[in-house]
Amino acid sequence: MHTKPTATLAVLLLLTCVSMSVFGQSLVARSAAASYVERGYSFMKKGEENRAIVDFGLALEFDPGFAEAYYGRAAIWYAKGDFNQALNDLDRAIQLNPRFTEAHVDRGVVHYRKGNIEGALSDANRAIGLKPRLAVAWNNRGLARREKGDLEGALSDFDQAVRRDKKNGEFYCNRASVHIMKGDLNSAIQDATQAIRLKPDFSEGYSLRGTALQLKGDLGSAFADHDTAAALDPSDPHVYFNRAMTWKVAGQFQKALEDFSRVIELNPNHADAWAHRGLIRLTLGKEADAQTDFSQCLRLNIQLKSSLEHKIQETRKQMAVKR
Repeated sequence: MHTKPTATLAVLLLLTCVSMSVFGQSLVARSAAASYVERGYSFMKKGEENRAIVDFGLALEFDPGFAEAYYGRAAIWYAKGDFNQALNDLDRAIQLNPRFTEAHVDRGVVHYRKGNIEGALSDANRAIGLKPRLAVAWNNRGLARREKGDLEGALSDFDQAVRRDKKNGEFYCNRASVHIMKGDLNSAIQDATQAIRLKPDFSEGYSLRGTALQLKGDLGSAFADHDTAAALDPSDPHVYFNRAMTWKVAGQFQKALEDFSRVIELNPNHADAWAHRGLIRLTLGKEADAQTDFSQCLRLNIQLKSSLEHKIQETRKQMAVKR
């Protein structure tokens, strides 16, 4: 709470009386707002998101300067997938309290989900500056750096995250993903295995370890992990994508086609899945279907045009050799 500058002795009594009146009203307003925020969080935990939004809004009616109310409401908007509304509330929370570390962390996540990697990086940097011991801030900066292709920087940040929180399986999985991208498959398997130890029902751990095992040529173990991942979380398109890539390497094109189709069913905006399904269809001689998939891939992400054209050429060459 802000306080007024010290008054001169001549008007101290008058200003003190006025100040006490305003102070009393502010305390009542803040107390009422805090009660609504507390109840809003209680509704959040119960999954009653709409009631939580109402309470956060009531808190702001009592105290428009209550940053925590904006922060809480932003969490609801994020859970509902309304990233723009979440961003608006987080912006306001940070305007009211520029040192609100958790708001910087969450705004960085929203920027990341919206594809604004520079914004995500900026907020993660600010959060680290405010609370260097906050593991999630290092993890989130690692994600932004990974997205930018700065694998060394990402690996360093994930190391920092794990050092600060050795019991978070997601941090190990994120580091495992960078190890895979760098070709350090043994380290990737080690990190993914640790994630599974920490959280035995963590599908991502199995999926990433399966990918590393596939790249090492151990297809049997890879499929075992991919199958476990799919059983643990049948609604996650990534586990099917990774298994589809392993089916493709194994030459089981029909099974790969089924898994890529499952990815698209779960996430129609997965451009890579459209591309790879098109390549499988091309391999199977389904030219028209393949072209439909390629068109949809590029509609979703035109930046894949060059790499997709190269993969199509390579696939056609392989088909010619087999003939």
